[in-house]
Amino acid sequence: MERQTSEEVQKNITRVKASIIIARLLALQGVAFRGHDETEESSNRGNFIEFLQLLADHNEEIGRVALDKARGVTGSCKRKDQLEVAEAAKIAIQLAAGEIETGKGANQEILSTTDMLSQALKRKSQDIFNAMILVESTKKLLNEFRDKEWDSLLAKVVGFCKQYDIEVPDLSAPFFRGRSIRKRDVTNEHHYHYDVFNAAIDVQMTELGSRFNDRVVFDAAIDVQMTELGSRFNDRVVELLKLSSSLNPRDGFKTFDIDAICKLAREYYPLDFSDDDIDTLKFQLKMFQVNIPNYPYLEKLSSIADLCKELASTRLGKEYSLIDRLIRLLLTLPVSTATGEHAFSAMKIVKNRLRNKMNDDFLADSLVIFIERMIAKNFRLYDILSDFVDLKERRVLFK
Repeated sequence: MERQTSEEVQKNITRVKASIIIARLLALQGVAFRGHDETEESSNRGNFIEFLQLLADHNEEIGRVALDKARGVTGSCKRKDQLEVAEAAKIAIQLAAGEIETGKGANQEILSTTDMLSQALKRKSQDIFNAMILVESTKKLLNEFRDKEWDSLLAKVVGFCKQYDIEVPDLSAPFFRGRSIRKRDVTNEHHYHYDVFNAAIDVQMTELGSRFNDRVVFDAAIDVQMTELGSRFNDRVVELLKLSSSLNPRDGFKTFDIDAICKLAREYYPLDFSDDDIDTLKFQLKMFQVNIPNYPYLEKLSSIADLCKELASTRLGKEYSLIDRLIRLLLTLPVSTATGEHAFSAMKIVKNRLRNKMNDDFLADSLVIFIERMIAKNFRLYDILSDFVDLKERRVLFK
């Protein structure tokens, strides 16, 4: 890797500083980063690119490093060539920063085929049926690649060697392995085709057969579901669900349990029910239980939400105010605070149906900045830059 000069390091710092300024501004305002069409002729290229252009137009230092690569090399090209060169410049920057890696040929095609399966099986949302389909389709693709792609691969390799003046062995000549006696009727092409190309695919097929058989896929899917259940339904959550079911009106309030309901209010809503409120709640529950036969319409309800609506429409919520309060708390989302509602509104703006390809991690990071704006505003630019540099080793130097 060529040593980067102090001038190049300063350009790298300026470029990242501009990106941080814009990203923080957009995140604080809860504004979408991307546009519907980011090509040069588009009038809606996205807020990030438009703000970068604005900074470049009004700041000479940023203007020299932010957009000069694509602008300088595309001046004499046709529109299509301009876009291709600009895209190449962007990829070159990503390669230099170590954000993407190069690679092509049979090895990359084989690995990309199996990588899709591996990534899919790691997803928590993957179900058993789809996992089995992916395993079978991956095997099918590998078989097709082995049976049909040798000729095209060989042509690519020969073309590459000719382009860079690399000597190509005579593929029709007999193949020799070291100093051993040559195999009868085995040519170089036969060796590379069957002993190298096919062998590489056979290794992947064998690996698939041993790692992703029916039992392994089934167990992996079950493990994912168990982990998901364990994270979503820990002991406290399960207890909350059990206690909440004590208020369910289904089957004529069959699960109605006064002690469980009082425990629910006391342990899970201590700020909403004082000790005196718990005593009053217990009395209201006893009265409610005695009067249930007098309210036949209540016995036909099937959910706590239906019970809440009925209490409101019949004004029973006034008489049993603490029961009504507890039911409303149960039906209220934990994110019902003003901050939570603000966050959900921002989520719809930042990531809507038209921009649903945004990575969830990136969405979460943006929302954290938006929600905690009072804290985020206090972060200094150089502190953010320093954290960015320390995240991982990069080919582009910043100091």
